[in-house]
Amino acid sequence: MFVEQGYSLAGVLRMATLGNAEILQLDDTLGSIAPGKLADIVLVEGNPLETLDALRQIRHVLKGGEVVAAASE
Repeated sequence: MFVEQGYSLAGVLRMATLGNAEILQLDDTLGSIAPGKLADIVLVEGNPLETLDALRQIRHVLKGGEVVAAASE
């Protein structure tokens, strides 16, 4: 919906991650990948900067730096 309104894919991803962490005042530990921050990451097939549909193709989910889910090969 945001892309249809003219937002860039990078802007949409930022809103969904760091932007929300900033709203919740949790950006010191969440919302981006940086030393000292919690490592909760979703690895996807494809590049979400090219198409947000890549986010539907989850390969691995990491929580606290550990793989907690992996797609069946």
